[in-house]
Amino acid sequence: MSVSSPDSPTIHSNDNSHKPIGTLSLLLVILSAIVIALYTPDIISESKVIDALDIVQQQNNFINGQSTQEIVEDTLMQSIDILQHLDEPEISGLIQTGILLVYRLVFFIWIWRSASNAIRHASGKVDFTRAQSVYYFFIPFINLWKPYMCVKRIWNLSKNSEISRMKTGSLFILAWWAAEIASQTASIRDFQFALKINSMADPSIHIIKNYYMNMYISDLLLITSILFTLGLIYGIYSSQKKWIMSGRSAFRLHEEKRLYLLSNDKKES
Repeated sequence: MSVSSPDSPTIHSNDNSHKPIGTLSLLLVILSAIVIALYTPDIISESKVIDALDIVQQQNNFINGQSTQEIVEDTLMQSIDILQHLDEPEISGLIQTGILLVYRLVFFIWIWRSASNAIRHASGKVDFTRAQSVYYFFIPFINLWKPYMCVKRIWNLSKNSEISRMKTGSLFILAWWAAEIASQTASIRDFQFALKINSMADPSIHIIKNYYMNMYISDLLLITSILFTLGLIYGIYSSQKKWIMSGRSAFRLHEEKRLYLLSNDKKES
């Protein structure tokens, strides 16, 4: 049974046809805050190491006169400190990776649920499925644009099913996806650089500096992409909440009316 009108999308009699994403959205916000809190100290630390390496390079380029021995010794000590830091077991890194994986998992569940709601809310056929909105992220080459297209459709369907193909929020979704691509690319490059530097017995100061620069950029882009994702979550959640609550209210009114009519029929009979 369903109730519909020309000015509103179909309201299903099954009260569970649209599943709220409020709990998942809140969990994502909490996980986002944790990830940002874990990575921000790293960004500060990496910035300081890069500054220190700049000083070391300057000292290497300015060795002369009676201070030569002092500069060489100072440079050697700073290099040893940095190399020891590279060899330290990164327990905090494992924690960061674990939290980030949980964040990604919850995000994909959130995308699945949001896509499911948006598709059910649509007044006509849609050109993607809730499964596609998730697994497109994992298919090489296709994952360069298809996830963006799916999320854009989810955004627009959530805002208004009748204008789902218009450019509502297009610039924001494009900025979010650009940040995601940049973050993922920097993360892969960071991983490759880490493998390279760990395989070297005696990396130069220049290589170590590039390594920290890569980490610094990767972490900055990660936080940027998370901030855009928070905007995405708020935009879709706030829109879906409005019509889910509106649909439930209409459903309750419909049921009250139906029960009222049934009770009157019984009295008359």
